[in-house]
Amino acid sequence: MSRPAYPDGGTSGWLPTGTIGFGDFDKLAGSANEVRLMVDETGKVTDCEIHWPSLSDTTNRRMCESLTNNAKFKPALDANGQPMASYFTTSPFFLLPPPPGAR
Repeated sequence: MSRPAYPDGGTSGWLPTGTIGFGDFDKLAGSANEVRLMVDETGKVTDCEIHWPSLSDTTNRRMCESLTNNAKFKPALDANGQPMASYFTTSPFFLLPPPPGAR
């Protein structure tokens, strides 16, 4: 791989407000509930998995549905510079919209 898959634009807002309840934010500490998105050679999300789940199954399903529909990527490139399937991992914190009043 000569380049990993990376977001095509910002990730803020891939998860709509309210997807994760404010009272659940403490459950995301210590790399809990990490999101892994499988990204195909066109940059489309083909699968979503939650590693070390700490939120409810319902919340995790909503997150994955939203990410599958909203996330857009520049695909990874192989050693010859050709698009290839890969993955992207991150914390859900980086996928939420900015707080009200933030820039």
